[in-house]
Amino acid sequence: YDKTQLEQDQNKSVGVFVASNDNNTTTSLVKYLGTYSNFSSNGGRIQLQDFNISSASKRMFVKFYYCNTADLNWTTCWTYNGLPDSPTVTDRNETSHGKSDSVDDFAVRPEKFEIILPTSPIRAGKDFNLTFLAKDWSNNNTNGYDENSTSSFKVEGNETKTGCKTGTFSLADFNFTDGSATNINTTYGEVGVVTLEINETNGFEFAKIDEDDTNASQRFITPNEVNITVAPDHFEINATLKNGGNGFTYISKNSNMSALLDINVTAKNEQNGTTQNYNSACYAQATDYNISYADINISPSGNLNKLIYLETNTSKEGNVSINNDINLSDINKSIFTTDHNGTGSIHLKINFDRNSSKYVNPFILNIKDINVTDVNDTNGTINLDKNATFYYGRVHAPDYRFQGKDGNATIYYEVYSDKNKTTRHNFGIDGNESVDSINWYVNTLHANSDGNVSKFVSVGNTTVNGFQDIEPSGIISNGIETITLSHAAPYKD
Repeated sequence: YDKTQLEQDQNKSVGVFVASNDNNTTTSLVKYLGTYSNFSSNGGRIQLQDFNISSASKRMFVKFYYCNTADLNWTTCWTYNGLPDSPTVTDRNETSHGKSDSVDDFAVRPEKFEIILPTSPIRAGKDFNLTFLAKDWSNNNTNGYDENSTSSFKVEGNETKTGCKTGTFSLADFNFTDGSATNINTTYGEVGVVTLEINETNGFEFAKIDEDDTNASQRFITPNEVNITVAPDHFEINATLKNGGNGFTYISKNSNMSALLDINVTAKNEQNGTTQNYNSACYAQATDYNISYADINISPSGNLNKLIYLETNTSKEGNVSINNDINLSDINKSIFTTDHNGTGSIHLKINFDRNSSKYVNPFILNIKDINVTDVNDTNGTINLDKNATFYYGRVHAPDYRFQGKDGNATIYYEVYSDKNKTTRHNFGIDGNESVDSINWYVNTLHANSDGNVSKFVSVGNTTVNGFQDIEPSGIISNGIETITLSHAAPYKD
């Protein structure tokens, strides 16, 4: 420091302090740096020793107290009280020689910002708390740093993956108190991996007073950024269960004749908005499905043993013992397509292990609950409570005798039941009993779309060339179809 009044031979000693004046009105001393004298050997200059300031300030300066005469120490004109880190100086008013002066202003800022994340998972749209710290050089919270989020700094959140949507980032206004801002309420409406960054706003930085003689790296508080992972809050599930036929499903190992359970899963935030980043290109995960159904009473007991299924989107297939839940694990995230962001679908064909020699009575498959979970423990449940009706069926034709080469054969589409009329009616079986078999009844619900006869095979020793390919009649009415057969007579098979 070099001042005209502080020259060799003009001042015997000087008291040196650091002062603060953040608000440009009230100056307070914050540190005593010592008494300096013997200026003649230094050409009238004071070389201050390094010093440490324990609190932040936007405007500080070095202040000198002295007597403007070479024969008086500064303490002759001024009274110094207090400790070095909390000094006070008062004018003795005993002489007109008491003087003070100050030098170039400077700021004392925090060294760096720090963001502390919650330890529990962050869910889309759900409140979570962040803590922000302004650390000093010793990694302690900075005393005196009391800035507001609307003033010199900002917090921003941006999606890290190209092509994925940045959601709405909501952060409550907050204040630092001595370098700490804890439990700041925050929400993010999308799923993703988001970079949060706290940094100073250019032109409003805490140490702006130093902009004339410092570069940005010296003047700005070191920013901090962290990544947060945001998962859906829950899954919304919609599902339908449809029979494979016209109000019924034939028991069959052929998946094309199965009941169809369609399940649509949509990832949601807490406000029930769809999180569109939950798709196969961004952040969808493999999902697990638990499907429960009411106990089935197979009659006669033991004639069916397995429920079989096929998921058509992923070709995942399997079976479970009857009355055990259906569990589908690790369904590929590809079901969450980018065409329907946030929603994935599975199509589950369900049937049973039909044995051609073991008949069973009609029964109901009642799907109760569907639970969906992913690896982030996002889950959703629906109580579906929907039914599919299963018949053990057959195609049947009695023996016929025709005069001449042509004849009409009646084909019956029948189902098995050894129950009474009321029970059969409750299962939709209202057709007549088979013309030549007990406990078999015409399935009046059977239509063309449920299957029809397209080929005859000889049961005798002679190939019936004329019967190899039969054109379907195209008309099935109330479970009955009539087909015209033609063959050169006489013929027996």
